[in-house]
Amino acid sequence: MRRFAKLLTLGFLLLAPPALAADPVVVHLANGARVKAEIDPRSNASQLWLSTFLNRGRISQVVSWDMVRQIEIDGQILEGAAACAAATQRAREALQDIAPESHPWPQMEPSDTPPRQFEAPARPPARPRSTAKVQAMSVSAYLANWDQDSAIDGLEVEITPLDSYGAPVAYDGVVNLTLQAWKDSPHATRPVQRTERWTKSVRADQFEHGRIVFRLPFRVLRPGESSLWRPHGALLVRLTVPGSGVIERTLTDLRIRPFEPMRDGLEAATGRRYFPGENAHRQAWSPR
Repeated sequence: MRRFAKLLTLGFLLLAPPALAADPVVVHLANGARVKAEIDPRSNASQLWLSTFLNRGRISQVVSWDMVRQIEIDGQILEGAAACAAATQRAREALQDIAPESHPWPQMEPSDTPPRQFEAPARPPARPRSTAKVQAMSVSAYLANWDQDSAIDGLEVEITPLDSYGAPVAYDGVVNLTLQAWKDSPHATRPVQRTERWTKSVRADQFEHGRIVFRLPFRVLRPGESSLWRPHGALLVRLTVPGSGVIERTLTDLRIRPFEPMRDGLEAATGRRYFPGENAHRQAWSPR
């Protein structure tokens, strides 16, 4: 129950709600919850504000972006930075349509001063080489492309070790990551399970704002090459810290192949997932 309370912070009921982004979105949270609501104009790059209407008013709730797994918006399923960009753009458009007198928050007098920004409270800084033990960790992961071609390169994984009070704590340790994926085979009745592993050594001085980010390139698994790969996998993260022991987290239903219906259709018709002239050096043009 305490964990759920960290994910969602209920706002207040307004008897005269302002205009919001017109179409509702579906937000899938890291804990498996699913929320259908409208994007509130207060959304920004730090927090996602969602509003649900009730009779004469509405209930607002705010979600930290690191708790958002994906968003269904305008018929698209977006994750990571793409989801954040689409949501904040919709919030800005909605804010422009609101009359000043209908804003539920104080307005500044006309001047040359930039408009007020609604930012999240500052996160507690990491404690370098703290005497506190690591009791838990927060983990998020998403597909990423960090070079110049159009092929997905691998996963970016963000890890935040936490002490017994839930505050970030930096420490020396070792992180072992195991990705389980499944691929259909025309010669087998069941999908074939494939595994890829990474090991990362970490130091306390590598943490920024209490977190550390790893890039995990796909080497054994190439889920972007073929629609035979199941789109979701499971990532086991094991953090070993001297004096604290081993902390584990498993991300299930982790998307490892982008949602690309047009590429799926191209592959079904031609056996290739990339268009002529498209730069996809890591994944050669070859039949699946």
